[in-house]
Amino acid sequence: MMTFPKLNDFGLSLVETAFILLVGWVLFKMIYFVRLHPLKSILGPWFPAFSSFWMRWQRWQGKLSFTADNLLAKYGHIVRIAPNMVLINDSEALAQVFNRRDLDTAPTAIRALKAGGHDWTVTYPQHEKARERRNLVMTATTTKNLRYWQPIFESNIAEIINDLAASKGKKSEDIVHPLRINTLLNSQAVMGGSHIKLDPATFPKTVGKYNVLVVWRLCLPEWTFKWLNYSPFPNAGYRVRSSDLLFYLGRDLCQQAAAANPEHHDEAPTVYDLFTKTNEKTGGITWTQGEISAEMAGQVLAATETTSSALALIFYELAKNQPLMEELYREIRHMDGYTNIESLKLLDTCTKEEGLRFRPP
Repeated sequence: MMTFPKLNDFGLSLVETAFILLVGWVLFKMIYFVRLHPLKSILGPWFPAFSSFWMRWQRWQGKLSFTADNLLAKYGHIVRIAPNMVLINDSEALAQVFNRRDLDTAPTAIRALKAGGHDWTVTYPQHEKARERRNLVMTATTTKNLRYWQPIFESNIAEIINDLAASKGKKSEDIVHPLRINTLLNSQAVMGGSHIKLDPATFPKTVGKYNVLVVWRLCLPEWTFKWLNYSPFPNAGYRVRSSDLLFYLGRDLCQQAAAANPEHHDEAPTVYDLFTKTNEKTGGITWTQGEISAEMAGQVLAATETTSSALALIFYELAKNQPLMEELYREIRHMDGYTNIESLKLLDTCTKEEGLRFRPP
């Protein structure tokens, strides 16, 4: 029988000593984070107070937003969900925390997003590249400029409604799939112009796999993804390659925008125009084509996935509440097209207030 040599006055082996030290270290962390940490007075479950494993597990299962909403209902507007992280759902408190409202108040890393090997700049908002593109994106998406693209939006919305109504209610529909396609078609105009024609066929699947990849990047070490590229599991490999597929989409958008006929110029500036053309107001930026392609892919992803996921959840909640849906239908059916849509108070409440409160993009 194999035995371990005794290495100290207590007659403990090296393995036993290491185990005791490990248990002692874990107990010390538990006591510190629960009883001595600066966030000790903030309410929340006891396990997340000393370990980030709880939050990583919730992310892995895709339940973090729903669980967080339940915690806010149980503990109040401020809940501790990790040793060094709190969840705040209080508009006045957030206004004070981000009172300066600039990039210096933003967190160091928001999400583990990469496209084609390039960090998407919103991941590190303090970087100069994020500062360069911030005003340009805001300029391209002002209310005035979005009004210019509204006819395209209306046409795409009418198409998705016709597609969903084709079955006449005889079968269920996967609302997320057409919403992703619709928001891609809408965003491509804002990003590159009315002449941009991206192929949306594989986009919904790519985005779905990329969402899982984001969770993996938050939970797994970097070397894992190099191994998964060559793994025998096709779904795992596709998820890792979804980053490159999104990059190719951004590159395709840039190539189409660059090849546009100058005589068919849109009146509203596109994101690509502002990224590549210097003017007195915006100054333009000097990035490589790879960086611009990655940024365009990231912007398309942000525009499509946040909108489609929020709308899908809103539709789901409305489907469960038939009286509310009927009341909303009565409000909408009296409108003439999309004019004065801002006056629809119930629609505004269902979407911007309750919908985005429960499931912020």
